[in-house]
Amino acid sequence: MLCLMRRSGESIKIGDDITIIVNRIDENQVSLGITAPRNMAILRDDCKDKRAPCSQCGGAGGFPESAPHMQKCLHCGGSGVR
Repeated sequence: MLCLMRRSGESIKIGDDITIIVNRIDENQVSLGITAPRNMAILRDDCKDKRAPCSQCGGAGGFPESAPHMQKCLHCGGSGVR
């Protein structure tokens, strides 16, 4: 694990398309801003097991055979969860 220290207003870059910005630091909380591609699911660790499958694509992230021209579900953004 890589551990980095950042102050409020500073950021961390992961690859070419992910940026994590430290917005605010309070006593027991850190507020982060994350910029990433829309097709990348970003979840809090405590919420990852509570995700329900998308009601539109059934969790597959894509469209059914009736819409083959569509590449990813517009409802869930292709993540397969809502």
